[in-house]
Amino acid sequence: MGLLLSHRAPRRWLLVGAGGTLVASLAQIAWILLLASIIDTVFTDGADIAAISTRMIVMSGILVLRGLALWSVEAATQRASNRLRVELRGELATQLVRGDPRRGTGDGIGEVTGALTEGVEAMGGFVTKYLPAMFSVVLVPLLVAAAVTVLDPPTVAILLFAGPMLVLLLAVIGRRTAELTRRRFDELGWLRGFYLDLLAGLGTLKAFGRSADGAEMIETTSRRFGDTTMEVLRTAFQTSLVMEWAATAATALVAVEVSFRLIEGHLSFGTALAVLVLTPEFFVPFRRLAIEYHSGQSGDAAAAAIGELLRPSDPAGPHRGGGPARITPTGRSFTLALEGVSYTYPGSDAAALDNLDLVVETGETLALVGPSGAGKSTIASLLLRFIDPKTGRVTVDGEDLCAVDPAVWRRQVAWIPQRPTLFAGTVAENISLGEPDATRSRIETAAERAGVSDVITALPSGFDTELGEGGQTLSGGERQRLAIARAFLRDAPLVLLDEFTAHLDPRTEESVLEAAGKLLEGRTALLIAHRVATARSADRIAVIHEGHVVETGTDADLMNARGRWYDMSTAADGVLR
Repeated sequence: MGLLLSHRAPRRWLLVGAGGTLVASLAQIAWILLLASIIDTVFTDGADIAAISTRMIVMSGILVLRGLALWSVEAATQRASNRLRVELRGELATQLVRGDPRRGTGDGIGEVTGALTEGVEAMGGFVTKYLPAMFSVVLVPLLVAAAVTVLDPPTVAILLFAGPMLVLLLAVIGRRTAELTRRRFDELGWLRGFYLDLLAGLGTLKAFGRSADGAEMIETTSRRFGDTTMEVLRTAFQTSLVMEWAATAATALVAVEVSFRLIEGHLSFGTALAVLVLTPEFFVPFRRLAIEYHSGQSGDAAAAAIGELLRPSDPAGPHRGGGPARITPTGRSFTLALEGVSYTYPGSDAAALDNLDLVVETGETLALVGPSGAGKSTIASLLLRFIDPKTGRVTVDGEDLCAVDPAVWRRQVAWIPQRPTLFAGTVAENISLGEPDATRSRIETAAERAGVSDVITALPSGFDTELGEGGQTLSGGERQRLAIARAFLRDAPLVLLDEFTAHLDPRTEESVLEAAGKLLEGRTALLIAHRVATARSADRIAVIHEGHVVETGTDADLMNARGRWYDMSTAADGVLR
C-alpha cells in the first residue's frame, strides 16, 4: 500500500473510486429501504399502484445513480491501475539505468524481469480488484450497521459480533496465503532466470550430451512452481468457502431472531423485512474480499519486490557534496584519486573495498590486477557513478565526484567493458551509440582509428549493414574494436577498460591492444587486466587484494620486488588469477 500511496496520480483516481463506492453503497441501502416500504404498504395496507408510483420512480432513479457510481469505481480504479503500471515501469527502468547496472544482469535478471512484468501486472490487479473490495469492506458494513441501528438496535449486536470475527478469520487464513504468495513470486523470478540461463546454455548442454537433462530440469522446476500455484489457489478457495459458511450462518441467525420477534409482535413487518434484506448486504463485501484476497496478497508480494528494486543501490546517493560540477581537466586528461574509499554491496557482510587509496595521474594508464572479487570492478563502478562510496571519496582534479551530476560526468568517460553490448541496428548506429548526432565522416574516422574499417567495408552494406541482436555476426575481436571505435568517437578524456581482452586469443588480443593504445594516447586511463600482456601495456600497475592496494609501480619495479605481481605474472599461461 505504501508503494501505491507514494504515487500522486493513481492516488487521486483511487479517491474517486472510494467516493463512487460510498455513493453506490448509500444508493443500495436507500433502494432496499424503499423496496421494503413498498412491499409493506402493498401487503399490509393493500395500497394500489398509484400509492407507490412515486417511490417506484425514485427507486428507478436510485438504480441509475448506483449504476453510474459503480461504473465510476471501475473506471477510476482502471485508470489508477494504468497510471500506476506506467509509472512503476518508468521508475524501475530509471532506477536500473541510474543505479548499478549489475542489478539487472546475472543472478538478478529473473528478479528484475519478474518485477517488470509479472510484478507490475500484479499491482494492476491489486488496484482493480483488491482495493475496490477493501473500499466496500470499510464502507458498506458501517453504513448497513448504521441503518439497522435506526431500524432495529438488537440486530446490530449480531452484526457487530460477526463482522470483526470474519475479519479475524480472514486475517488468520490470509497469513498462510501471504506466505505462499510471496514464495510463489520468488519462485517465479528464479524460474525466469533459470529459463534464460538454460536458453543461453543450450549449445553447451548439447555439446556435453546433457540436453535431455535440461528438459528434465525444466519439467521438474515447472512442476514445483505449478504445485506452489495450486497450493495458493487451494488456500484462496478455502478462504472463500469458510467466509461463505460464516456469512450464511450469521445471516441465518439474524433471520431466526427477527422472525421470533415478528411473531411475538415486537417488530413490524416492514421493519423486519428491511432488516432481513439489509443483513446479507452487510456480508457481501466480506465475501467479495475473500474472493479477491489472492489479488491482494499477490500485489503485496509484488510491491515488496518492486520496492526492493526501487531502493537506491547506494543510500548516499548523488550530489552528496552539493553544488554544481566544475570539471576542469588538465588538457585532455583528469587526475583521479580514491581517498580512503570503502564500499559494501547491499546484502553482503564483506567489504568490496576497505579504506582503499589509489591515484591515477594525469595522462597515465594504470592497470588494475588482482584475483576475482578483489574489488577491481567495484572501482570501475565508482568511477562510472553506478555506485558511490560508503566512506571516503573519489576526486577528479581535487573535486569530489559525488558533487558532479552523474549524467554530466559520464559524458567525460569512455567505457569499454569485457563484453561490449551491440544492439540490433546498423554498424554506424552502434558506433555512434554515445554520439547519436555524429556525422558519417566522424563515424568512419573513428572506425579507421580503431582498426575496424576493413572489417566494416567487407560487410554487405558497409556501415549500413544491419547487425543482429548482440552482434552475433561479428567475432569477439571485431566487437571489441567496434567498442573502441565508439570510444574514439566520444573523444572523452577518461577511458575505462574492464578486462576488454579477457575472451580473445593472443593474436586478436595483440591487434585490439594496438587499437586501444592509439585511443589511450593523451588520456587518463584505468585498465582492468586479465592477462599479463594487457597489464604490461600500462604505464603503471596496481595490485588489488581483498579491497586494498597491496603494491603499485611499473612492471619492472614490481618484478624486481618479487611480490604478488611477480607471482601472478609468472604463471605459465599468461592469465592473471
